[in-house]
Amino acid sequence: MHDKKLSLTLLLIFAMSLWGGGWVANKLIVYEANILVLTFWRFFITLITISPLLFIFKEKFEFNLKILKLTSIGAILNIAFMLVAFIGVMHGFAGSAGVIITTISPMVTFFLATLLFGYRLSQRQIFGLFLGFLGGLFMFEIWKFDISGLIQDGSLYFILAAIIWSLVTINSQQASKYINPIHYTIILTFLATVVLFFVALPYGLLVIFEKDLTFWLALIYISSFGQGIATTIYYFASSKLGSANTSSYMFIIPVSALFFGWLILDEIPTHFLIIGGLINLIALYIITKQNTNKL
Repeated sequence: MHDKKLSLTLLLIFAMSLWGGGWVANKLIVYEANILVLTFWRFFITLITISPLLFIFKEKFEFNLKILKLTSIGAILNIAFMLVAFIGVMHGFAGSAGVIITTISPMVTFFLATLLFGYRLSQRQIFGLFLGFLGGLFMFEIWKFDISGLIQDGSLYFILAAIIWSLVTINSQQASKYINPIHYTIILTFLATVVLFFVALPYGLLVIFEKDLTFWLALIYISSFGQGIATTIYYFASSKLGSANTSSYMFIIPVSALFFGWLILDEIPTHFLIIGGLINLIALYIITKQNTNKL
């Protein structure tokens, strides 16, 4: 059991690191085409990336109305999350997205899990969540912003994206009761791809073939690694550890996002960002230490 949890922990750290880099990739492509077109291609490339998993794992495939409902909800929520995140990045910074979304989403997920499933937080988890929130405030330097600037700097969109992702996490854990996480990911990605094809078609799907190598590298990274591999790991971990426990690993993303932002976009981390990142890592340790509850 200990070895299995250690493996899941290492996989989640890897996945969250990939997601951190995804925010930088978002910033590199968001101005290059209509966001509906970009979102379609993200899902399409992701579908190509993860489809071979069907033949690798050879799990028994099941499909019924319950699974269709949950995967459809998952597809809609994923589309909404990506569109809102794209809009937020257009208005603000990739680093801010990583900080706000990953700080708020775990807390919302714990709240929803408590409200919907009667989960009771331990004092340690409450303290860990508070510490993670405090770390986010340090990283975001919340005292420099006012309410009127929330839309202008993209913060409002990131807050909305955090709430949507909490619903994504809850839905994926519920779906794991009826369907293998890999099948869940593939089906919802297929559904989202089909829907977005018709929605994005009037905006010119082929425009991306006119883009340069940097665009393609960013698009492939965010689709294959950030969305395909990392999200599949996240859904799988959610089915094993529970939605709330899994979401707490999102506190790793700001650290990864700041690193990639510095490496690729020359964004220099402030002392507050570094301190907040360390606080978030401590919060993650506190929340997940010897935690056996599946939620």
